[in-house]
Amino acid sequence: MTAVSGATPDPSAAGRSTVPRGPKSASGRKWDPDSLTDLALQVFLERGYNATSMEDLARAAGTHKSNFYHHFPGGKKELLQRGLDRGLGGLAGVFEEPAANEGPALDRLQYVLRRAIEVEFDMLPEVALLLRVRGSGEVERWALDRRRDLTKRLTAIVEDAIAEGGIRDDLDAHLLARLLLGIETSMTDWLRRDGPLDAATIARMTLALAFEGLTPRS
Repeated sequence: MTAVSGATPDPSAAGRSTVPRGPKSASGRKWDPDSLTDLALQVFLERGYNATSMEDLARAAGTHKSNFYHHFPGGKKELLQRGLDRGLGGLAGVFEEPAANEGPALDRLQYVLRRAIEVEFDMLPEVALLLRVRGSGEVERWALDRRRDLTKRLTAIVEDAIAEGGIRDDLDAHLLARLLLGIETSMTDWLRRDGPLDAATIARMTLALAFEGLTPRS
């Protein structure tokens, strides 16, 4: 997968824009920060971040580069930052929900995994781009730090579940957390939001595999 690199993070400004809507494209479409970010994410995934120029983005939008710079003075680096922050914010928000912090640890763990799949389903381009981060630039290192924090938070829940007897105690909590995240995030390689399965069905099957295994119930 293609790594993304070279952007300078400004987490305090990520995901926000106070700039008014810019001029219309040649096709008559009026682009705003969200729709431009959506388009940029798709192009980054198709071409790779490093191989994408602002001219490529403008061509894909049927507009001029000035329309992008109107909303994103930092160019494609700012677009990358915004896209990554969307995905990271969505996943981090799961850990703040009441059901992720109340009740038996095993229930909390299953809730977090289920909700993470739902977030990924809704934010597939953002999460797919996040998984291509390799740490070669400041934005990448910032994103990797936040990814590691999510793994730590999941590991803590796994540790609680082991301590409570909800999960067998011969497994390493950190490795188990990474394996569970790996099952979930691998979906970006094949998941289609217009496919035959919805997020709830995919989440149910994933949790059944992770917690019940593949052997038939007796």
